[in-house]
Amino acid sequence: MKTSFAKDCWDPQDWMLVKCPWGSSDGLWIQNEDCIINYTPENAAPEDLCEGGKCAADTFASMILKKRFNSPAKAASTMLFDYKMAPLIFVTNEIDTSVKVPLLGARYEIVLYHKGINIWEHFQQDGKLAYNRKLFYRKTFLAKQKYRMEVAVNPNEKSITAALGESCFTVHTPLLSDSYYIGIMGCEGVNRFYDFEVTNL
Repeated sequence: MKTSFAKDCWDPQDWMLVKCPWGSSDGLWIQNEDCIINYTPENAAPEDLCEGGKCAADTFASMILKKRFNSPAKAASTMLFDYKMAPLIFVTNEIDTSVKVPLLGARYEIVLYHKGINIWEHFQQDGKLAYNRKLFYRKTFLAKQKYRMEVAVNPNEKSITAALGESCFTVHTPLLSDSYYIGIMGCEGVNRFYDFEVTNL
């Protein structure tokens, strides 16, 4: 399955909007001629959109492919950030569909930003949101430059392998179930996604 996010080149019905628990709104995607962009508050300063900024919680937009995967698969997307952060591909087992906009549960996020790549594990602990950084790869990535991120998911081995250019790393993912969803998220800045591709492994 291969999708271009250019105008009139993709079908939103293949996707489900989901809400990140860290976001203050339901999250929206804005269609550009050649890509989709996460909604950010108008006239906000770039620093205000970043992690810790006063508008950061208003920048989250997420969606998953409606298809649920039951075997190893690889996802890839061409993305960029306008300032410092933080487009990502995520893998999740859990979606709470009892609310207006389905809410993300436990998941793994592979995040690109100006200082490198993070892989985060998100989960509930004692009824509260919790997270653990599984990996930090330090490298300088440039704003407004396209990058191609690949994420291979192997539920049999409980692992995720992420690759960007010549950089490649694998983490153990104990929370990953045999059946999972794959999606994209824009947050903490203006993020642009140009395409998305999934192949079975």
